[in-house]
Amino acid sequence: MLDYKLLRTLSVIAEQGSFDAAANILNVTQSAVSQRLSQLEDQAGQLLIVRSNPIQATRHGKKLIEHYLKVNLLESNLFDPIELEHTRIPIAVNADSLSTWFMPAIKELVASHNIYFDIAVSDQDITHRAFQRGEVIGCVSSRGKPFQGCKVVKLGEMKCVAVASKSFIAKHFRGTITREKMMNLPTLVFNREDTLIAIYLEKFYNIKMTDIQYHTIPSTDAFISAAKHGIALAVLPQAQIVDELKSGSVINIHKKQFIIVPLYWHSWAFETNMGKLINKAIIDGAKKYLN
Repeated sequence: MLDYKLLRTLSVIAEQGSFDAAANILNVTQSAVSQRLSQLEDQAGQLLIVRSNPIQATRHGKKLIEHYLKVNLLESNLFDPIELEHTRIPIAVNADSLSTWFMPAIKELVASHNIYFDIAVSDQDITHRAFQRGEVIGCVSSRGKPFQGCKVVKLGEMKCVAVASKSFIAKHFRGTITREKMMNLPTLVFNREDTLIAIYLEKFYNIKMTDIQYHTIPSTDAFISAAKHGIALAVLPQAQIVDELKSGSVINIHKKQFIIVPLYWHSWAFETNMGKLINKAIIDGAKKYLN
């Protein structure tokens, strides 16, 4: 029979990425953390943690962590959710959602319950990978197809537009916007996983990412700032730059050209008290802000 104290230790080690940090969270010595992990690995008959920098769970270790997370949620059925102490909820969310609708959506939930979110940030096209690996209990994703044993709910849609500063437009867009002009523009990507600019350029100009030059800026505020200061062209959710569009600090380069990105919430199919609270907060909150 599995010892859930040992499983919690495994989960915290993987979450924190080091034995020292795990010891601080668990309020025990580093030696005690190592002993607990060794005991669990003896029971499992294989390694559960790769002693790398940072530390990572093995494939079997991830399965045990997924099991531990599910048991934690199931135990929420035994209590009033408000009585649960320091419940950590790992989820995956795309950066655009985090900077727009997600925080208002969970505001009341975290204010009234002892819930602490452990949020992994990825592009909406790949957040589901962490969900598939069992590293998170839910994800905001552009994928609409449910995974086996899971459920999916459409949250809404993001309308994304290409924007640049007035000075950038004056410099690069004299006359008609052509494919040749677009190919020679400096552009912005959030990180290597960002697909918005690629989708936009391929849809309207038949341009591949390999055909252009771009800056990588993995910060939402700095990303918008770069567009405002004329550094490059950016594709952003329109809801994220409402103030900038109103003030004219960025301008939509072509109002008839935009892309629609659907967003879905994936979660485990079994219902728990805590799961219901989280699902309702995210689904209801998203519908207030998304189209």
